[in-house]
Amino acid sequence: MKSNSIKLIAITTLVVLSAFSYWYLSRDAYMNIFEKETEIYTNAEKLISSFVSNQDLANVTFVEKIVEVQGIVKEVSYLNDRCTIFLEAGKHETKNSIICDMQTNQLHSIHNLKSGDSVLIKGLFKGFLMDGIMLNCALLKKNINE
Repeated sequence: MKSNSIKLIAITTLVVLSAFSYWYLSRDAYMNIFEKETEIYTNAEKLISSFVSNQDLANVTFVEKIVEVQGIVKEVSYLNDRCTIFLEAGKHETKNSIICDMQTNQLHSIHNLKSGDSVLIKGLFKGFLMDGIMLNCALLKKNINE
């Protein structure tokens, strides 16, 4: 009887911990970016330049922050039912870009975007490896220099 009670407690604890872990890891999987206040306004060139010159400082400044970034569309990708916009790094002699993973409700806004368009995108900046990564992005403005 005591052995069964211990097994039941262990299984219950495991289920509760698993559910909590799943919730904790997936809580930022979707956010309504329009409801979030922008913390940083910048452009693609300055953002990439910050990481190239001082990655530690740039991590503190940008990572896990809501960022509005202005940039020039390098490419638009529709792989795996996801829409991703790549922003050019500007005048930098680098192949770095900012990868903006768009929210699925943005497909109607970006269907006619093309390389060379000037855009303003808002999203959660997650980090920088070879490129900057932004998630839950939304297109705020298109052709902002016209």
